[in-house]
Amino acid sequence: MEDHENPFINKKKQKKEFPIIPALVVLLVLMISIVIFIFFKFINTSIPLKSQTFEAISGLQSALSNKSYGWAYQDQGIWQVEINNKTYGPYNGMVVLLSVSDKGFSYAYQNNNKWTVNINGKEYGPYDSVMDVVVADKKYGFIYQNNNKWTVNINGKEYGPYDFVQQKTLGVSSNNFGFIYQNNNKWTVNVNGKDVGPLDSIGSLAVANKKIAYAYQNNNKWTVNINGKEYGPYDQNVFYLTVSDKSFGYVYEDQGKRYIKINNNQYGPFDDVGGLDLYNNAYIFSTFKLGEKWTVNVNGKEYGPYDTIKKVSVSDKMFGFIYQNDNKWEININNKIYGPYDNADNLIVFNDSYGFVYNNLGKTFFTINPEN
Repeated sequence: MEDHENPFINKKKQKKEFPIIPALVVLLVLMISIVIFIFFKFINTSIPLKSQTFEAISGLQSALSNKSYGWAYQDQGIWQVEINNKTYGPYNGMVVLLSVSDKGFSYAYQNNNKWTVNINGKEYGPYDSVMDVVVADKKYGFIYQNNNKWTVNINGKEYGPYDFVQQKTLGVSSNNFGFIYQNNNKWTVNVNGKDVGPLDSIGSLAVANKKIAYAYQNNNKWTVNINGKEYGPYDQNVFYLTVSDKSFGYVYEDQGKRYIKINNNQYGPFDDVGGLDLYNNAYIFSTFKLGEKWTVNVNGKEYGPYDTIKKVSVSDKMFGFIYQNDNKWEININNKIYGPYDNADNLIVFNDSYGFVYNNLGKTFFTINPEN
């Protein structure tokens, strides 16, 4: 007699085996990917530019960011531009307004009495005139003139034409932009495409990724606007307006004395202020009092005295300033002294890189992260 399986008796479920080896392979690949991501993120944010020095016969221009550099020079009437070891040109006309960010570059050059703008290798123009060519990692901007009218180009979108655009006030970051223009003798500031005005006068504008600021005059009083919050009013114009993502600062005058405001702190009075710079968690400024010499204040620590202070610059990890004593120029970067030089300029410091231009014995040099 054959045995038959009882259909009413539940069969015991078989336990499924999990594929252990493929799972381990997936886990291993995932771990390797995370390690590679962290490694390259560390590489991209921590390694400074290598030490380099460039000599130019004439017409040297320099630009520097934390991870990128550029310089332009003239040799026997021909202009060349070098951006991170890549050369652009030659150009018969002069090169101006060189700018770099960690991920971009820009400049303008002249040819046959017309101007062309180069943004990351792409050319715009020709134009009758160009000013304020600037670049950020995710944005660019420049101001050009055609037919006696001025236009502002921000990432390919044009604003204008205007009667006049104020020079050296175009600000561009990856998240913000602003510029100052004049129509019918009235001034207006454009903040991220929105006009504010008309105003009697606008003195300066500063831009960071998370902040945008401008100083303006109405009814003979000056006011500072930072992300919509206003400070003042002041009787005199505001100087050295600067912002970072977490901080802001400016210099104002009251009864013949000058004062420095950095966030909620005030410094002064001083007879003169020679420069102000700040970063997220750091600041630097130079000041002068009658009967004394110039001093530099770095996060509350004073340096000096000096005959003259030309330039100050700061980041969260570095500070630097150019000073003159006994007719020679020297540079202090994180308490390391460079020089003496016949002249020095264009100092800028970042968290990982720094650079400056100096002149000795009739020769001009642009140096990045110098070893000595």
